[in-house]
Amino acid sequence: MARAFPIEPVEQGVSSAAFYNQRLKYAGMSVNEFSRIKELEEESQKLKQMYANLALDHQMAKKFRKKL
Repeated sequence: MARAFPIEPVEQGVSSAAFYNQRLKYAGMSVNEFSRIKELEEESQKLKQMYANLALDHQMAKKFRKKL
């Protein structure tokens, strides 16, 4: 019996459900489109981290001003 994929997802440490969800999400994309999406996701993550840091700084400054 031939395999559907050369290497099964579970052999790579990925659950079958996660593999098929990713496959549905990115099906039909070119390599360039996929690369761009990955870049945008990374940038989004960095921006979220920056916002979280700024929000924490703001909260700490607010508490410090209250104490004075």
